[in-house]
Amino acid sequence: MKFYVSAATVALLMFLSALARGTEPPTAKPEADKKEAIREKTTAKDILEAYRQAVYEKLYPKLPDSRLEDMHELAAQLATEHLIPNRELLHHRAERLLESLPELDAGRLDGMQPVLNEDEQKQVEAVIGKSSGLPREDKELPEDTVGMLMASSLWNPMHAAKAARAPSMVRVLGTTEYGKRALLESLAPSKIAALDKNSEKPAIAFLAGPEVFIVWLEYSSDGYYTPIRVKWLAEVAKEQ
Repeated sequence: MKFYVSAATVALLMFLSALARGTEPPTAKPEADKKEAIREKTTAKDILEAYRQAVYEKLYPKLPDSRLEDMHELAAQLATEHLIPNRELLHHRAERLLESLPELDAGRLDGMQPVLNEDEQKQVEAVIGKSSGLPREDKELPEDTVGMLMASSLWNPMHAAKAARAPSMVRVLGTTEYGKRALLESLAPSKIAALDKNSEKPAIAFLAGPEVFIVWLEYSSDGYYTPIRVKWLAEVAKEQ
């Protein structure tokens, strides 16, 4: 009998002990753990929305009295605060955006001819970095420069590809002819597809009627994409 009483007593004590532990205030987490928990709950959408709000709260009121250079500088500062610390999160979003793109059938390029001659191709690839604000050399950039690149949404491979495509076309066509193309683009935007969905070195294709413009990019650990090369192709006109 004593054994059963003792066992019951022990069981009761164990229950009460567990109950007491459940009612104790939780031990405070270290500050680093708190920040990590917040980071895990934060999404790229949250980061971009916070940046957007900061732009309107801090940049918009300064529009009447600021120079364009001042606006760029402040935008870079805001990107340094909101985007650069979260570049890994934005890169994951870039991966998802690439995955969501339709794949470009390589057969679509069969029989197409380069629009640029050899000299034009060299000229274009020499200026795409400078004209689009993207560095071509693998070197460390000042934080404010990286901030401006991130502020320009160049963490997004599609935006980076567009930033390289436009100056390439201007270089060859001139501003007047490119203006016509820009009008056409506003009326019937190019379709965008992926020739390569590798998030470190993607290839983005713009399909515009009988033309395909492809931009190869490379991801920088600083958080943005750099254009490596481009190719502009067009279907051969059929003889009448």
